[in-house]
This record gives sequence, structure tokens and C-alpha cells, in this order.
Amino acid sequence: MKNVTLADIAAKTGYSINTISHVLHNKPDISEKNLCVEEINVTTERTIEALLNKSTHYDAVICFSDLIAMQVCHFLKKSGKRIPQDVSVIDFDNIASNFYFSPILSSVSPSKRKMAAFAIEELMRMLETKDLTPINKVFGTRLVLRDTTNNK
Repeated sequence: MKNVTLADIAAKTGYSINTISHVLHNKPDISEKNLCVEEINVTTERTIEALLNKSTHYDAVICFSDLIAMQVCHFLKKSGKRIPQDVSVIDFDNIASNFYFSPILSSVSPSKRKMAAFAIEELMRMLETKDLTPINKVFGTRLVLRDTTNNK
């Protein structure tokens, strides 16, 4: 487990601390003392269930992808929790967030077109120049609020 503050999340996403807090908890003055991150590499139902069954109280789960968020929502519903009244869920990728799944997932959406265009340009540059030096590029994101967060 790694302790992470709202300021850390705000810095990584480009949103203000108040915005992050409001989206996750509908409380702009939330305390950061219980904010933590658990990274899981295996997304089996048992792994998610074990993580969410820990005695730690949580108000929100931030997932790396829609698939993990869907699995988390499934388990939360199965365990009697209400989304978003008891627990907010938000993911990062917004690929399948508004398809065939209820509740519709809130998501941090990267600019896929810009990422794809940059990847193609970079691949062409690498092929032409034979320069395989890795490049770090930061792309903007958009916060898409839907059914799995308190957006009031």
C-alpha cells in the first residue's frame, strides 16, 4: 500500500484538489489522512474482492481501466454497497464507459486521437531516422462525470 494525497492525484490529473475531492466524495473539505492507493496487477474477482474486503473504510475506488472499474462495481453491488451513494468509482480510459454496463462509469478520458496521431508520427520518425530514443509526452485529459460518482 502506498499513501497518496489528493495533491498527488491533482498533480497527476491536472485537476484541482477541490475538484478531485468533490468528484470522489462530494465534500470539498475531505481529510487526506486516510487516502491510500493499492496497486493490483491481477484483476481477478478474488483479487478485487480481497482488496475491497479489507477492514479499511473507503469512499471511492479509482481504477486504471474500464474493465477493472466494471469488476469493482460488480463486487460492490454483490456486497450490498450502493454506487455512488456508498462508494464512488472512477476509471481512466473511457473506452467502454458508456456501453452495455450499468451504472455508466465516470472516467478520466485521455485524448485518444492526439495519442494515436502522436504515436504514428513518432513511429514514422523512428523508422526514417533509426533513432529509437524513447520520448515522454503528456496529453491532456477530460473528466467525464456519469453515474458512478456524486456529481451534485
